[in-house]
Formats: sequence, C-alpha cells, structure tokens
Amino acid sequence: MQLSPYHVAHGCTTLGGAACPANMCKGKILDGLLSSSQYAMAAYVGDGRGDYCSCTRLGPRDLIFARTTYPPKPVHPPAPESDAPKAPRPCPLLAALKSNGGQIVDGDKEGFLKAAAGAVGRQDEPGWNARGCRDRIESAVVPWAGPDDLASLLLILASCWSSQSS
Repeated sequence: MQLSPYHVAHGCTTLGGAACPANMCKGKILDGLLSSSQYAMAAYVGDGRGDYCSCTRLGPRDLIFARTTYPPKPVHPPAPESDAPKAPRPCPLLAALKSNGGQIVDGDKEGFLKAAAGAVGRQDEPGWNARGCRDRIESAVVPWAGPDDLASLLLILASCWSSQSS
C-alpha cells in the first residue's frame, strides 16, 4: 500500500501556515464541497487546530461547533489511586476562533437555540451567507465539551431546521 498527500503543495497560509498539516488543507476541501452544491447553511464540527482553516471559509449563517477541552491523556502504566487526576487539556481551535472574531454562543440551550434559529431563519435571504476565505471568523461558535454534549446540540439544530422547513 502506498500513501500519498491529499493535496500537493496546497500553500495554505492560515495562522501562518500552522493551521493545516502539510498534506491536506481542510479549508480547500470545504471550499470544494460548498461550491459544488447549494447548501443554505453549514454546521462544521471541529476539535483541533487543523479545523481552523475550514472555519475561515464559513459565512455568518453557518455554525461552528468547537470542542472546549480534550480528556486528560491516559497515564501508562496507570497511576496509583492516590495520585491526583490530570486536568482536561484545552482545545486550541476554540482559542483561535475567539481571538479571531468568533462570536461564542452562550453555553446554555437558550443561547444556542437563538443562534440556531437565527442561522436557519435567514436561509432564503439572497447573498446573506457569502462564503470565502477570510481573516476574521464570521460564524457563530458553539462550544461543546464531549460527544454527548455535541450530539444533543446537533439534535437541537436538526429540530430547528425541521420546524423551519415545515
């Protein structure tokens, strides 16, 4: 088996070239997906620095779901029970989004419902969600802490979407 890069010399300069691995630019991949179809809105889920480039491609009606922390790294061999547990590690994506204009949605369900309804409710306005590579984040950022939290947020978004289209 032979593995090769997804892109050859993609030349991404987002975050000084530090946002993408050398073999793949997720922003370039997302550009292709968004331009090849008529998505009214995108909900992007990211959990690391490599997702920042994609987030610069999204517009004001799109939502970014950004992980807040990673679980503590497991200790091998396991530490004795008397040792204090390690703290969760912060996710660099959320910090990068905050420092580059990302509007962080309140952590409660009411704040998220307001952002989701606003994003979904404007889907018919022509040109409102113009996309393209930007220096600043224009999408609302929804923090999530773990898989269960993310699943419940996506279910809420799906219910907003289905109630809007009915």
